[in-house]
Amino acid sequence: MHCLPRDSVLDGLHIFYMAHRQAAYQQAVDFGAIEVQVPSLKPWGQTVAYVRDLNGILIEICSPIASA
Repeated sequence: MHCLPRDSVLDGLHIFYMAHRQAAYQQAVDFGAIEVQVPSLKPWGQTVAYVRDLNGILIEICSPIASA
């Protein structure tokens, strides 16, 4: 598997809405993703976490935003 240098910057964000966010975050880290932000509850009620994949792409793992 080819990986870009850690100082490379790529544009892009992938967002995944997950039922089991903590487990998905931990699995991503276990498989080599770089921790950016652990899952945290936002003021608007959404749980959000961030990792970077092996190519530097930012991945958001989150819950759906509840309708008002």
